[in-house]
Amino acid sequence: MSESFWDRFVTYYASTPSRRRGRRRDEVLTCAGVGLLSDSPEENDRLLDEILSKRRTAIITLQADWPEGKAFPHAEEYHVLMDSQGQERCVIRTGGAYLTTFRDMREDFALAEGRAESMNAWRNRTREAIKHWCAMHGQPFSVDMPMVVETFTMVYWEE
Repeated sequence: MSESFWDRFVTYYASTPSRRRGRRRDEVLTCAGVGLLSDSPEENDRLLDEILSKRRTAIITLQADWPEGKAFPHAEEYHVLMDSQGQERCVIRTGGAYLTTFRDMREDFALAEGRAESMNAWRNRTREAIKHWCAMHGQPFSVDMPMVVETFTMVYWEE
């Protein structure tokens, strides 16, 4: 991570009135991670574009996709997201991470993912994506497969 990117965020954060950002003035900012959203450069940049355009405020993944031992993000963590070229593009603040199933997915979480205009459209699109993942990994599809929903707010970005 380029220290200058994080430093610019910290300077911006410190200069923003606390009533606008909803945080305490004495909050100490710590970067919980820097990284990509996907191993695929095209998918990473597509997801990042959705976040930068503010269409996406959640990421939903199958729990089976999480590396063993990797903890779910905690509320109020800050993460720097990079494009596929390794350039820092934005800082997000995690709202929380929740475990649910395809069957029990809440509409607000599904629509926050930014890939569908309705819950019905989200279910159809996501069912196909999960079935594809299951086929690739030799697992049967189930509406009860655990899914991780991470909500976030983009708090800083650079063009």
